[in-house]
Amino acid sequence: MPLLGGLVALFAEKLLGAWADTVLRKGAIIAAAIAGITALTVSFVAAMSAAVSALIPALPAFAGTAVYLFVPYTAVPCLAAMFACDAACGVFAWARSNVKLAAQVAG
Repeated sequence: MPLLGGLVALFAEKLLGAWADTVLRKGAIIAAAIAGITALTVSFVAAMSAAVSALIPALPAFAGTAVYLFVPYTAVPCLAAMFACDAACGVFAWARSNVKLAAQVAG
């Protein structure tokens, strides 16, 4: 009986170890993707703010006001959200192609 218990414990250890390794690896990939998308979004917002801040003093006084008439205050966050969504869709497509490739290799 102790041999059977040891065998079941060894099987459970290997099964749970493999499962935990897979889950942690996928979690690390997802965390890296989220960190990358966040970094892209923050850098885009910073670049847009820097570009607008550098452009406004170079324009005549009426042109700076005209820019704010045509470009809403929320333009930079909206563009950042659009590019972040595009990056997330790209990561999803990349992950889907990896799954298809793994299915082709396995099958």
